[in-house]
Amino acid sequence: MDPRNTEDIIIGMSVKVSIGKNDPREKWILTTVKEVLSVEKYCPHGVEIIIHDNRTGYCKEFVESFTQISELELEQLIENHETINFELKSSFQWSVKNNRKAECLGEQVVREIAAFMNSKGGVICIGVDNSRNVLGLKNDFSISNPKVGQPIEEALVSKIRSFVTDRLHCPTTETLFNTYVFHYKKKQVCIIQVKQSDNPIFILEKYDSRSCDSENEVKIKKWPFYVRTDQGTREYSPYEAKEYWAREKGTNFL
Repeated sequence: MDPRNTEDIIIGMSVKVSIGKNDPREKWILTTVKEVLSVEKYCPHGVEIIIHDNRTGYCKEFVESFTQISELELEQLIENHETINFELKSSFQWSVKNNRKAECLGEQVVREIAAFMNSKGGVICIGVDNSRNVLGLKNDFSISNPKVGQPIEEALVSKIRSFVTDRLHCPTTETLFNTYVFHYKKKQVCIIQVKQSDNPIFILEKYDSRSCDSENEVKIKKWPFYVRTDQGTREYSPYEAKEYWAREKGTNFL
């Protein structure tokens, strides 16, 4: 695999690019491939591409990709239940309790993603409830709104990725999580694999979590900081976040 070979570039892959052909390494950007522009097979300055924010750049380096988990690995994770690096979610945006769409539930998934990014990474399984019952994705599929000819699985994955990037507002987060639909025990579940981030991740929350999935949902706007702990996901105050990042990451951000 060579970032100068057009045939080696795949849409959606994580790469480091330079905006100028000869930018030094410290100016390279961590991003994802949106479109390949180069038509030559070999490009000495790196294959020219369009990146996540619609700018053009030149591929300089590939970033380590995710390896999908096996059915046995997923079974073991579910058997061990929720841990510091594994989380179960009944659905993405479907209320099992009220049997209706509930957009605010998506923020609960984003909260776990951000917490894993701010910690040591982890895995989220959507479609299995807290009692380990495999519910599948039928209801989330029903509200995914696929384009004409688009597979329903692809539509759901696209919806989740768009929702997450909208709430996190950080370009590099696209390279820190991988989302795919997985066949498990004759049903389909969604797996989100998350890597830890080198930068602190905050969430744009638009719903009060205490009112989520109720008749009186309260809309808000705040930027909390979450961390995954042995006791689950916890929100840190600005001071706690500063102390945590300096202690765990060795750098300051406030």
